[in-house]
Amino acid sequence: MATEESINVTHQIVDSEEHLYRKQYFQSSLDRIADVDEQVYKLIKKFGSEGGSKGKLIESMEEKADQQFIRNKAVLEEADDTIDQAIKSFDEQVDAMKTQNMTIYYKDRGGSAF
Repeated sequence: MATEESINVTHQIVDSEEHLYRKQYFQSSLDRIADVDEQVYKLIKKFGSEGGSKGKLIESMEEKADQQFIRNKAVLEEADDTIDQAIKSFDEQVDAMKTQNMTIYYKDRGGSAF
């Protein structure tokens, strides 16, 4: 007597791939921001004490520029980490869509295949 059986399987329909190459688009933007930030910082230094200016206002301006430069660098590093995490999450989501859960139904006729 045949009984109806089933088996559940997950099949990967399309091969997984990494999308880390997408980071280059974001990285080039971060690099441009960092370059502009450094140029502004150097201009402030050039017109400040390096340019022969002195005084409390110049010292205060340079101190604030130093602090801002350090903060901006930290923000850019955090953005870089966030981009890495976003790309990993994207990879996982895309890979999840490339698999399909299937239930295969068959009749077991009670006989041995051997």
